[in-house]
Amino acid sequence: MIDIENVLYTELYNALKEKFPALSISGVEERLPSSFPFVSIVEADNLVRSDTIDSSNRENHVNLLYEVNIYSNKAGERKTEAKAILAEIDRQLTMRGFLRTAAQPVSLNDGTIYRIIARYTGCADKNNVIYRR
Repeated sequence: MIDIENVLYTELYNALKEKFPALSISGVEERLPSSFPFVSIVEADNLVRSDTIDSSNRENHVNLLYEVNIYSNKAGERKTEAKAILAEIDRQLTMRGFLRTAAQPVSLNDGTIYRIIARYTGCADKNNVIYRR
C-alpha cells in the first residue's frame, strides 16, 4: 500500500509550528477542539489507481484526499487567523503537488469559533511523488 500520510503530516506539522508556534495540530479530526488555534490534517481517502497496477498485482499509484480543519477563536481576529493558517497549509500542499478542491468557512458556537474545512487531492506514486492529475 502506498502510504504517505505520516511523511506529509510531519512536513506540515513542522512548517506550521515554525510559523504558528501556539497552534495545536492533530492527525485525527476533532469536532470541537479543546485548545485554539487548532488544525486537524486527515487522510480521508487512499484509492488504488487500478489502471496502473502492474503484472505482479502491485499498486503503482493512489488517488489521495486530505481534509484539513482549521479552528480559531481569537477575539476579533478569528477569520483572519484561520485564513492565515489556511494560506500556509495551501502553500505547503500545493508545493508538494496537491490541488485544493474546497475551502469552506463555517461559523460555530454562536460565531465565537471560526472554522475552515479545506480538501486537497493528488495522485501519489510508489516513490511518494505527488501528481495533480
